Amino acid sequence: MFDEIPSDKREIARRALAGLGARALEPLAGGLSGSGVWRVRTSGEPLILKIERPPDGLNDYGRQYACMAAAAEAGVCPRLLFADAGTGVAVIQHIAARPWPDRAVMLREAADLLRRLHAAALFPPLIDFPDGVERLIERLRGMDLVEAEALAPVLDLWTELRAACRWGEDGLVSSHNDPNPRNLIWDGRRLWLIDWEAAFRNDPFVDLAIVANYFGGAPGEDAALLRRYLGADPGERQRAKLLLMRQVCRIYYGVILINSAAGWTPAPEMRRLEIGAVAEGGVNLGDPAGRFAYGAATLRQALAETGSRTFRLAVSALA
Repeated sequence: MFDEIPSDKREIARRALAGLGARALEPLAGGLSGSGVWRVRTSGEPLILKIERPPDGLNDYGRQYACMAAAAEAGVCPRLLFADAGTGVAVIQHIAARPWPDRAVMLREAADLLRRLHAAALFPPLIDFPDGVERLIERLRGMDLVEAEALAPVLDLWTELRAACRWGEDGLVSSHNDPNPRNLIWDGRRLWLIDWEAAFRNDPFVDLAIVANYFGGAPGEDAALLRRYLGADPGERQRAKLLLMRQVCRIYYGVILINSAAGWTPAPEMRRLEIGAVAEGGVNLGDPAGRFAYGAATLRQALAETGSRTFRLAVSALA
C-alpha cells in the first residue's frame, strides 16, 4: 500500500495512518505547490494523506500546521488528524467536493468563511506582506523573463499601491493568503479552505481581495462581499481599499506565476506582456508556458484598472 510513498517518508506515513483503518491509497493530483496527496480508503470515512514539498522560505511545516490547527478550531478547514513538523507528513479529514453554487452564494459563503478565519486565534508571523511582494518583484527583475520596458508600468503601479494601501491599518488577522478556487472546497452546504502553506498573520483585505478577484468584479459584487463580511454597509475607505488591494493581489499572483516559469524561454511578445485575457481554466498551470501566460494576463488586468476614474478616486480616498 505504501509503495508509491517516497522511501524516506514511508515509516512516518505508516505511523500517521496506524489505527485509522487504512486499506488503500489513491494518488490525487496535487496543487501547484508540488506536494504529494493521496486519498486514504478506510473502514470508515476516507482521509487525505499529504506529504509536503521540501521546506523553503515560505513553506515551513511547523507554521503551516499551527495555522491549520487554529483554522480547524474555527471551523474553516478540515480537521488535522496527524501532523509531523519534522517530515511534513499530515493526515487530514477528507471533504468531498460538489459543483460550485452560483456567484451570489459563493460570495456570501466566502465572506462568512473569511470572517470566521479572521476571528481565529492569531496565526504565527512570517513576513510583512508588502515586503514579501517586493522580494518577489526583485526576483522577477533579476531573471530577465520580462522586458524592462514592459515591466516598468507594473513597478510604478506597485510603488503607488504600496504607498496608498495603509498596510495593517485594520489590524492583522489570521490570513490564508491564497483563497483561490483550487484551495476552496464546496461540500454542497458550505465552503472549506485547504492548503495552508502560505498562511500567516496579515491584513484582512488580502484574503478579501483575492476572493473578489476570483468571484466578484461585477457591479455591486464587491460591495456585497464587504457588506456580508463586515455585517454593515462598507464605508468609502473600505470600498477603496478593496479595489486597490485587488490590484496588489493581481501583482502578487502575476509575479509568482511568472517567477515559477523560470528556466523556460518565453516568446518575444510574451516578454513584452503582450497577451490578452486568459481564463484560469483555459491554460495548463502545470506547464511553465501556461503559468507565464496566466501571470502576464493577471499583471495586465491590474494595469488596465489604473486609468479608470474609480481607481483614481480610490487612491484619493486613502490619501
